[in-house]
Amino acid sequence: MVRHATCAHIDDTLLGRTLDASLDAHGERQARALAERLRTEAPVCIESSPRRRALQTAQAIAEHARCDVKVAPALDELDFGEWSGQTFERLERESGWRRWNNDRDCARTPAGIDIRAVQRSIALHLLALAATCAGATLVLVTHAEIIRSLILHCLHAPAGDYARFAVDPASITCFSSNATGLHLEALNEVVAP
Repeated sequence: MVRHATCAHIDDTLLGRTLDASLDAHGERQARALAERLRTEAPVCIESSPRRRALQTAQAIAEHARCDVKVAPALDELDFGEWSGQTFERLERESGWRRWNNDRDCARTPAGIDIRAVQRSIALHLLALAATCAGATLVLVTHAEIIRSLILHCLHAPAGDYARFAVDPASITCFSSNATGLHLEALNEVVAP
């Protein structure tokens, strides 16, 4: 059963795919600041998760960059199943959630998602993009878990190290690719609104 958070603040709730929330006023300011920061990067392509909050951020960037937004399912939020819509306080009482956070290398979400499959999917997506857009700047708007998964993949680190890496809302993490694969270039540049 999914429990929807009606009294909790949205930052205290695991949105996942169930709660497709829009950006609030603060999120809109962050998206505009991010768009202004990325203007100088001159992206040739912007891809976004299909989640509303990601699409709104991508659209703000696209308006400044003067290019279109393409929805990419590979950038979608993790499917957290019945955990989606619950407050983090409530989730802390669930053994499956604690297992997910303590043993990501072996645990799965209630929807059956394992982090290694997420890593493979996002890495393959980025490598395919790199092959068709060599030398170009691309902007991908996605979610913290997807970004952390790619960071760990690039560093050949265990999935359990996810908590070592902050990925703030509306932050910039940069990756590059070459013949040896994907590489982490910069981590969690926070753009203040």
